[in-house]
Amino acid sequence: MPDKAIFISITFILVVLTFFSGLILINTFFGDPTIYLVYAKNIAQGDFFSFNPGEFSSGSTSPLWALILSISFLFDNVNSAFLSKIISCSSTIIALIISFISLLLITKHRIGGIAGTFTIAYFLIIPGIMLYESSLIIILISCLILLFFKIINDKDKSPFSKFIFLTLIFSLIPLTRPDASTIILICFGGLIFHFQKTNQKKYLLFSLISFFISLIPSVLYYGYSYIQLGTFSVSSYCRSFALQENASEFLSIKYSLSSIKYFLISPKIIYVLMAIWGIKKITYFYKDKSLVYFAIISIISYFIILTFISPVTVDSDRYILPVIPFFGLAISIFIKDTFEHTTNKNTIIIFLLIFVIGYPLYTIIPSVFHNRSRGLNFDTIVEKNIIHTINSFAEPNSKILVYEVQDRFYLRPDITLISLDGITDGKVAPYLKSGDMYSFLLKYKPDYWLANDAVNYRPYLKNSVLNKVFNKFVGKRNNSISFGNITIEKIKENEKSNPIGFASYRALFKLNYKNH
Repeated sequence: MPDKAIFISITFILVVLTFFSGLILINTFFGDPTIYLVYAKNIAQGDFFSFNPGEFSSGSTSPLWALILSISFLFDNVNSAFLSKIISCSSTIIALIISFISLLLITKHRIGGIAGTFTIAYFLIIPGIMLYESSLIIILISCLILLFFKIINDKDKSPFSKFIFLTLIFSLIPLTRPDASTIILICFGGLIFHFQKTNQKKYLLFSLISFFISLIPSVLYYGYSYIQLGTFSVSSYCRSFALQENASEFLSIKYSLSSIKYFLISPKIIYVLMAIWGIKKITYFYKDKSLVYFAIISIISYFIILTFISPVTVDSDRYILPVIPFFGLAISIFIKDTFEHTTNKNTIIIFLLIFVIGYPLYTIIPSVFHNRSRGLNFDTIVEKNIIHTINSFAEPNSKILVYEVQDRFYLRPDITLISLDGITDGKVAPYLKSGDMYSFLLKYKPDYWLANDAVNYRPYLKNSVLNKVFNKFVGKRNNSISFGNITIEKIKENEKSNPIGFASYRALFKLNYKNH
């Protein structure tokens, strides 16, 4: 089969897979990324980076992604949630196009480029379509890899524009995925080392200027968060705690092997082997080894972070996304080298069909249909029915304690939502280690509690007063109980079973406080 036909065939399959997945999942939503829509809705109304109206919150993992999604709320008489999914699907397509262009410009090999893009698509398609910031980080890291390569190997051509673009990319990555700032530091260190070694002082200065200017947006945003909330990002802090709760421990060191097992104890080890071969071959095609070091150090650093510093126990595929473009690059080089040094192309075609194309199809298509079958439409995810019920009787300026914080979307503006895991406001953060929810309730005095199964599966809640109330009331006839200065009364119980993979509310409680 001619190379052109192979390229067109792989491209066609990738295009069909992406559009097919987006179409099937267009009305399916997940809980966590739907939180972005609360921020986006407020931004569109001129209330920037707030969760509860008028209250600053750094609970959005990516303030930049929330800003982009706010476009969907600027239009009247449209389904903003549906439009947000259109933006998310479009961003996924754009990310794959940019990934391919980046790989093509580096490898100068169309089949290698599209094969590497298919690898990226395997990790990106579902989270990208489901409103996560995944597409945005893939776009930025792909651009950063290409820019690093061009600055090192073709720096004398339009150097000023390259460093302006570098400044832009450096500044946007921390506002998309704060943890991906590690890759910025590695890239910056690589440039400094290279230009110092080759005694190119002008470009060394450009790199320093780019890096320090790029810090300004992050310093402003995260600095303001620290002043207002006492932490640089309540989202990062509370998610990190949630991850460490279920991590293993050895000699007081928390760790998780999930991200390593994700690759090594599965067919995905083929990706690792191809990537190792591809990284090795980069030095064959390019004399300078800077790109090799950039890729290797980034990948190793990320796995160290996800294993020990912020040990990931769930969703490993999504947390490793910032380094997936490096895997795409390595696999592109592997395919390029194989095509150029193998006479029997039929063997390569079979390999491509089985591992580079077949395995992603085998896993993505069933996953798409499974997620569609769960029945997680937008109104289900934001629990529209119970929220409308609360809106109908809650006193003005009430406070409600909720674990699934995307429920804020339909909540009355005067009602304050307090996050039970602190993901949007950080209020519970000082009580996470002790699990002292009684003191937490006395301090913030929520009027209502929309309870779900989180009290049974989150370790910090298992021995709390909330767990005792939940298991005493839910599914039983008990209606009222007192704990010290707090009286808790069951108002309503959800008799429907939870959708697969979503902890919808089980009961609504009213809380009353003595001397209040």
